[in-house]
Amino acid sequence: MKIRFLGTGSGASVGSRRFKSGVLIDNTILLDCGTGVNFRLDDLSLSTKVEVVMVSHLHIDHINGIPEVLVQRAVNKAPPLKIRSPPGFTSYFRSLKGIGNVINAEIIEDYLPTFKNDQLAIWSVKADHAIYGVAYVIDSYDKRIIYSGDTAEPVDEILEVAKDADLIIHESSCIDDCKQFGHTSIKEVLTLFSGKKVILTHIPAQLDHVMRTYVRENIILAEDMSEYEI
Repeated sequence: MKIRFLGTGSGASVGSRRFKSGVLIDNTILLDCGTGVNFRLDDLSLSTKVEVVMVSHLHIDHINGIPEVLVQRAVNKAPPLKIRSPPGFTSYFRSLKGIGNVINAEIIEDYLPTFKNDQLAIWSVKADHAIYGVAYVIDSYDKRIIYSGDTAEPVDEILEVAKDADLIIHESSCIDDCKQFGHTSIKEVLTLFSGKKVILTHIPAQLDHVMRTYVRENIILAEDMSEYEI
């Protein structure tokens, strides 16, 4: 699987050079689509080629790039974008159409969203965030990626599926403790997933330089447009 980070910033980051959350798998599967991710897709000429967006939760920094992608697809007469999301996205979509936006999408809501094509299967486990959210498990042949979305750890379900993971993409929103906001610290990630290959994302601008001091051989700090393959 080819992994490309389109947005690696946190929700509120004054001065950040990072766009909001978005991870692209094999150029067709998009995990979240926050503010600015649509620009990355345009730069790569992939706005009309993405097959599905898997939404982890409905905070703006994880979904606000989707409307622009839908507009690009409408202009270019691309097929309706598939969107899999926890409950609530349909209301957001209808509000956009209700004020005059000519957009289309195939939306399926579920408390534990899933998706499958010929190359991979995606399923989800419940996360622990300020609002309802999920973490995604991406299985392709003998490889597994975990995408945490936003969550406070430890979450038993995430820890269990991570045991067999080849790569864990995990949010890292603070240094020590941010459970009260539904997030995970870099110290918690390093402790809970010791020995695993982890790519950190959801990076606050004010902590960017500190996060870099925790980088190790198996601990990577994602950058916008960085690419990896497993």
